[in-house]
Amino acid sequence: MIRYRLAEGVTLHENGNLAVRRPARIIRLTPGGVKVLRQICGDGLGPELQGGKAAAFAAWLEEQGLLEKIFPTLPEELLPFVSVVVPTRNRQDVLVSCVESLLDVDYPADKLEIIVVDDASDPPVALEGYRRRVKSIRLDENRGPGAARNEAAKLARGEIIAFIDDDCLAGRGWLKDLVPCFQYRDVAAAGGMVEPAGLTRLLEKYERCQSPLSMGKVQRKAAKNTAVSYLPACNLLVRKDLFAAAGGFDPALRVGEDVDLCWRLLEKGGQIYYIPGGAVYHRHRAGLLPFLKRRYDYGRSEALLRKKHPQDKKKHVCFPGSGFVLAAALAWFLAGAPAALAALSGLAALNLFLQSFCRFKGIRRAGGALGFGGVLKAAARSQGAAVYLCSRRFARYRSIPALAASLLVFPGLAPFFLAFHMLPGFVDFVLKKPGLNLFCFVFYHTLEDFAYQAGVIAGINISKLSNNIKKFQKEDPGNGIERTQPVKGPH
Repeated sequence: MIRYRLAEGVTLHENGNLAVRRPARIIRLTPGGVKVLRQICGDGLGPELQGGKAAAFAAWLEEQGLLEKIFPTLPEELLPFVSVVVPTRNRQDVLVSCVESLLDVDYPADKLEIIVVDDASDPPVALEGYRRRVKSIRLDENRGPGAARNEAAKLARGEIIAFIDDDCLAGRGWLKDLVPCFQYRDVAAAGGMVEPAGLTRLLEKYERCQSPLSMGKVQRKAAKNTAVSYLPACNLLVRKDLFAAAGGFDPALRVGEDVDLCWRLLEKGGQIYYIPGGAVYHRHRAGLLPFLKRRYDYGRSEALLRKKHPQDKKKHVCFPGSGFVLAAALAWFLAGAPAALAALSGLAALNLFLQSFCRFKGIRRAGGALGFGGVLKAAARSQGAAVYLCSRRFARYRSIPALAASLLVFPGLAPFFLAFHMLPGFVDFVLKKPGLNLFCFVFYHTLEDFAYQAGVIAGINISKLSNNIKKFQKEDPGNGIERTQPVKGPH
């Protein structure tokens, strides 16, 4: 039996309308749709309904973020055998803390094994005091975390493999919170929240809300090009047979190997769930340079992943009228353009009013009770979100060449481009309330985006260079090595 519940902020009214709080909208359901929705949120989908239209309808609602699948707690006798895998290299002190946290996890000892993979540490890791409960594998040469995890997976006895990094601490309920996902056979992987292990430094407070390892506080079903498109390998449970069928981690990827694995699992039809409760606690990089280096590596990995998965294009949202807002901002930065600023601002306001009025009339026809003021506020939020997403993309992928070109050709545009690059930092500060001052947050945010973008640019150029070398070697039978015959002189 598969059961669902309405997601937070979603309400089913008596007239059959689904009211969604953010973004504010009304979804009209047919009487048959209302009946099916009440069924799947009540008694659930039995075996006789799991392959039909009701199941497809439930899947669509879940993909839209309107439903959440319920994963009932499993009794201890039904818990599966789990193999926990910890790759490590030259981090003896944090590894010991990680192992001790794993030994304290609330899970039956006879259904749990811990495998530590020493990726050619110098000196080798020492776990003499934990030999009874911890298996250890040592690789003769450094092959990267992906390859290390693959070696442990080959020896794992569990039907579920739980991956965690050596700089993480497992919460006591880590496994019991995530394992229930696997009672559904189509679930290939699951993961939980990654919280910072400390909050004493400013950078740790920033990482708490901005780390790419953090997926939020709401249960989500992973899908490409959405808010949760993958789960990080520091908190990832995978069904062993599906992990093997997908080929495991790509050992050629030192960063982004978890994204690649999740995408391949999704391509094979597996489902991946993010469950906030299954938390681990990560020791984030406290130094600014290591922090920026890691973001640079993430950027490089994205370029390589897009090359490996070229069919996956990012979707970009554009709200009608957002172009007027951007044009008005540009006019404000350009000297001597107050008339253009006033005209474009007026067009943006008029567009917002007309869009809101049309939405308001549609909501009233559908029987909704939301007033015009609420509709106007929701439309303004949507338009602001479109501007934010545009600036977010600019800060991640376009600001460096734009700033360089403006400084060379039109220096007057440079302040606009810099401000547009920094805009996401101000918005995120207001929305996320990070617990540190505005200057520090925007400073870290701005540098992070520059570092990530530099990595993307480097990754693209490296990919192009690699392609050119391969093309050259393919076309040249001598693999680029010129061979000449010695010239014989006259006898």
